[in-house]
Amino acid sequence: MRNKPKGDYLSASRIKSMESCSWAYWCNYHLKIPQPSSDALAMGSICHELFEILQLPENKEHYNLIVANKTLEASTLAEKHVLDGVKKYNLDEDQYHLMNKMILVGLNEDFYVDGCSELLEPEFNFDITGEDYDYRIYGLMDKLAVFKKEKVVEIHDYKTSKQKFKGDDLESNVQAMMYSLAAKKLWPKLKPIVKFVFLRFPKATIQQLEFSDDALKGFEAYLEEFYKKLTNYDEDTAVSNFAADKPKPSDGGWGGCLNCGFAKYEGHLKKDGTEMWACPYKFGRVYYAIKDSKDKIRKTSLNQEDLKPKKGEKLVKMTYKGCPKFS
Repeated sequence: MRNKPKGDYLSASRIKSMESCSWAYWCNYHLKIPQPSSDALAMGSICHELFEILQLPENKEHYNLIVANKTLEASTLAEKHVLDGVKKYNLDEDQYHLMNKMILVGLNEDFYVDGCSELLEPEFNFDITGEDYDYRIYGLMDKLAVFKKEKVVEIHDYKTSKQKFKGDDLESNVQAMMYSLAAKKLWPKLKPIVKFVFLRFPKATIQQLEFSDDALKGFEAYLEEFYKKLTNYDEDTAVSNFAADKPKPSDGGWGGCLNCGFAKYEGHLKKDGTEMWACPYKFGRVYYAIKDSKDKIRKTSLNQEDLKPKKGEKLVKMTYKGCPKFS
């Protein structure tokens, strides 16, 4: 994983968080409260890392073995990577088989982008400062393919979510617009096309988005507005836009108060015995933090043993009381 840049910057996830719930944004990016582990995030990370490995030219033989035999178990490299991830994140057999299926979907979806002039390095990162508008954006793009003759640059982004985008999340997708803007800044003569690859949907895997130059110019003004909020974020801002106060989306999608989850307490179980989902900042918890000489938080973790303070730093025990809307 590449180190994130220093200083204030916008990313698609930061904007989405800020739009969804001001309190969740404050907890994540300012208080740095650690989140409990998530099986979904773990599986996504394992799949993404394997795609990055298999995109390297020296590993194409492993891609061929997996596709020909229709299982990642045909490649010792791929199987070991996934099994190591299963052990690391304490996943189960069903999750292993689900990842096997998702990986096959990704590899069978034009993995090496046939016909492109150049397939750039995986996890291509950008760090761009606006010229006519005041903003700074940073992000990583899973896969970039340049088509010089067609004057197109394709951005492929893998999704392991259970739902596709719809409504405003599709038509005005912040991530797609940010990737398109970054690509346009880097390759002004090429048209950006974003392809979301939904790994749980083998029959209708791709959602493709394109934006006009005028739309991207308008998006820059939108970024400037959010960048101002970012650089002036404080506790008053943190309690100004709770997800709990918002209605459910009218298009049947996910958002609004649904972002809080229905769990009434930590560990609340459904009728089938599985744990009910809730916003990671809904309930209180004890955690640990490393602080520097100026009392600024440098790193946090739910486990004390994960943190090793350096000279001049101190390890402190912290208590988070939970979201004010529920605590």
